Amino acid sequence: MNLLTLAAAGLLAVQNPDELVRTVDGKDPAASFEAIARLAALPEARRAEIEAASAKLEPFYREALLAEIKLKGELGDLFGKESRVTWKSGPKYATAHAAELATRTGLVLAPSNEPENATPFDVEFDGTFAMAALARICHEGKLRAERQAGSAQVALQPRGWEVQPFAYRNFAFFLQNAYVEKRVDFASRPAWTLRVSLSAVWDPSLPVAGWKPEARLVEATTDSGAKLEAAAAELATSFRQDEVDPMQGTVGHSSMAVALRLPAEAPAKVARLRLVATALLARSFREFALTPARPKAEDEELEATLRPEAEAGSFVVVLRPKKGTPAALAALPPDFRPAYKNSKNTQCSAGVAVKAGEVEYRVYTWSSSPEGLAPGGQIPELVSVTLRLPTSVAERPVRVELRDVPAK
Repeated sequence: MNLLTLAAAGLLAVQNPDELVRTVDGKDPAASFEAIARLAALPEARRAEIEAASAKLEPFYREALLAEIKLKGELGDLFGKESRVTWKSGPKYATAHAAELATRTGLVLAPSNEPENATPFDVEFDGTFAMAALARICHEGKLRAERQAGSAQVALQPRGWEVQPFAYRNFAFFLQNAYVEKRVDFASRPAWTLRVSLSAVWDPSLPVAGWKPEARLVEATTDSGAKLEAAAAELATSFRQDEVDPMQGTVGHSSMAVALRLPAEAPAKVARLRLVATALLARSFREFALTPARPKAEDEELEATLRPEAEAGSFVVVLRPKKGTPAALAALPPDFRPAYKNSKNTQCSAGVAVKAGEVEYRVYTWSSSPEGLAPGGQIPELVSVTLRLPTSVAERPVRVELRDVPAK
């Protein structure tokens, strides 16, 4: 199948569950999950018919389909509307095609450059999910997309691997990193672990507050057909910031990861990797505006205080719950939007520490573009911080399937 040929072209007029189920064959994850999306979108009155047809599917796809039908009913509006695009264009660079996609969907793109070996290419989309269009544009243009921390912007960056991104409905997932490490324990044999991390991008209308940092492994099969198991919990903790920073954990995730235990003779690749990534959808938000001159804001449930730090690009926000516990508050992923004088295109990351009666976030700001830096390369003066915090979240599991992930 040509990468930019619409995988669902033959499904547009198909509404028969048995016919759609026959296209979920696992040969092409994109085509299989397009069919799953169309099955899940059929009216509730056809649910029994769909469930009966799903019995023909292999377990991974059957569970994905039944979970989507259930989530559609449970989440309601939070499940998200379908966002599809239709257009065709002659040869252009990937960033130009992505800009057209942004115009049509409301996606906000950060300033991005083409890879050195980039070439123009054609695109043609006909009723394609917007995130699938983004995934195809990035793959053809040798890019990967990543949601910038502390921003609504999506950055397009040169990719490091040939792994095709995965898109389903409102989401796209890109391989962020894959590396092997050896853990030496003198009481036992050395353990080799493959760590795979993904970055997620989603439709702008979807209220994603964050992601669970660890994805759940469903299946990992090597190029020789061997099955890999998830690494033990103690081997999978290095995704958390507290191993290199005294702050307890990280917040504002737009990425997730999984650790796989490798045999002594490590395979060249993971031929098929199936995961469940979990988005945290905000049912509603509360918002606080903080400035150095007015560092405190509060409502009936929460008090927020800004504390600028001497280190350029660093500040602390302390939240004190008036109701509930600091631990419960820390489980809600915050969204920090700092504004700096004469600056733009900044990003930030935050560590979180739960203390007696409060939660402390230490936020670090940086910029990957010249527009974000003051003369001399320093982050300029902090003007304000807007904090958006979900009042509660709903979990939204998403099945992900990648092929040919490097394991060496």
